[in-house]
Parts: sequence; C-alpha cells; structure tokens
Amino acid sequence: MKLERLISILEKEVPQPAELDFDRIGLINPTSVDIKKIGICVDFTKHVMEESQDSGVDFLIVHHVFVE
Repeated sequence: MKLERLISILEKEVPQPAELDFDRIGLINPTSVDIKKIGICVDFTKHVMEESQDSGVDFLIVHHVFVE
C-alpha cells in the first residue's frame, strides 16, 4: 500500500483529537512510501523502535511519543 493511501484511510477512519501544545499529531519522519507491514504500540520506546526495525515494520502507529 502506498503511504498516501494509508494516510487517507487513517484520516477518514480515525478521528483526530484536539491537539495540545505538547502533542505531535500527524505523520512524523516517514521513511518509506510503500507500506507492507504496520506496527502499533502505546508507548514508543527504544525497545519498540529496535523490535520494529528487526521485524521489518514500515509504518508504526504510536499513542505516546518516545520515552527513554
């Protein structure tokens, strides 16, 4: 699936909450335009990042930003 199509689906199906000053809502650092594998997590940590890379995840949906 192309990145543009995935974004279109997400924007249609997932309502966007009101953005607060400290929130970053939206697409951050896309690395591929051809999405084959999607990952989802609540807390984005170094472990999640490493596991996603090792698993070949092309697009990661996160709830909370990076936590060290």
